[in-house]
Amino acid sequence: GRLPAVGNPEELLRRIVAAARRLVGADGSRIDLLDETTNRLRWAFADGATAEADARLLRDRGLEMGEGVAGRAAAEGHAVRTGDYLADPDIRHGPAAIAFVRETGVRSVLSTPLPGLGRPLGTLTVLAFRVDAFTDADIDLLDTFALQASLAITNSRRLQALARATEENARRAATERALREIAARIGALRDPAEIIQRTVDEAARLLGADWARLDVTG
Repeated sequence: GRLPAVGNPEELLRRIVAAARRLVGADGSRIDLLDETTNRLRWAFADGATAEADARLLRDRGLEMGEGVAGRAAAEGHAVRTGDYLADPDIRHGPAAIAFVRETGVRSVLSTPLPGLGRPLGTLTVLAFRVDAFTDADIDLLDTFALQASLAITNSRRLQALARATEENARRAATERALREIAARIGALRDPAEIIQRTVDEAARLLGADWARLDVTG
């Protein structure tokens, strides 16, 4: 009940990561977001005993689709778990994930995709130092948190897109108004240099430039 009332999307995602870890009895948790440009999962938020190592080892490289438990969950579109990460032959182990697991002592991993349109927005992952730590009930619970995270991300991106559209519309309106004013002024001016200077000044103002220049060919 408290989660949807949190206004800041980043704060909401941090609370989701923390609550998911606590309620499934995990030692660590994290959210990775899908980078549309590189098609890799990028570290976004983490909580618990593994958070520092998460950020240090996985932030820059991220995970390929299909790599590790989180990468496989994102690629296959459903929750994936392992009871003993390094000993599981069904998990494709990347170098960054191997370094992370060996340093932290993580054994069990459960990850589920953050649902999106056509493809996941990322993954929500919980980790434990003990073997076979997670159950089917934990999958259901993690899926619930993943849906909340997905809604927060989607709403945040919609608000950002709306803000950009509003800003762009305002700039276009200002541009059209400035062009009408310039046209009216030009008709009243007799000095070509003054006309050119006003045009350059308005161009700099409307484009948010620090300076502007007009070059005339001889």
